[in-house]
Amino acid sequence: MVTIRGGGELLLDSDIFNGGSQSFIYTVSDQNGNPITGNSTVTVTATAGIVTGNTSVTIPDTQRGSTVFRVAWQNNSVTAGNTGATLTVSVNSAPSGNVTASVSRLFIGPLTISPTSATLPATAAGPPSVAGGGSVRFTVSGGSETPVLSPQLGGYDIATSGGTVSPTPPISGPGSFVLTVPGSASGTVTNVTVTDRITGRTVTATVTLQ
Repeated sequence: MVTIRGGGELLLDSDIFNGGSQSFIYTVSDQNGNPITGNSTVTVTATAGIVTGNTSVTIPDTQRGSTVFRVAWQNNSVTAGNTGATLTVSVNSAPSGNVTASVSRLFIGPLTISPTSATLPATAAGPPSVAGGGSVRFTVSGGSETPVLSPQLGGYDIATSGGTVSPTPPISGPGSFVLTVPGSASGTVTNVTVTDRITGRTVTATVTLQ
């Protein structure tokens, strides 16, 4: 018999944020809760991420203990977008054959912003005169993708070197916002930095007047 339980992380048990991990306890025993036959082997594998801890175990010849083990599963994804992943515990026991148990999680992709750069018209005296400036909509995803009103105070903070942001940060993830930049001289650059409030990771975009 194999059972897996886990969670207790900042996010919902179905998600592992980018760069984060979840811990799991798995139990391998017979129907009475005793250790299985000595020299049985247990391996833990995953379709994505890094698994550490009791990933390869040989059960000793004993009548007690050696039934509860621990692993940690880390999301090390560097590719944009979310990915489903599965953690599997496989038991090979001579008298009982092979037994497996699995859990699935959603791996949140790295923090991204789109577009990473944009241009708006600069102020020009003319003729014809140009007021310059304008608005750009940015879309943010990845990191933790948590709502602002979650118990962990998630979402994304937004800081800029100029202009105004709507809606007022923080915003829930994934989400979007509009940066409005006033007219100014050609070559003026406005930086916008988004920070994931759970992971602390940041991503930056620029708006240039020209």
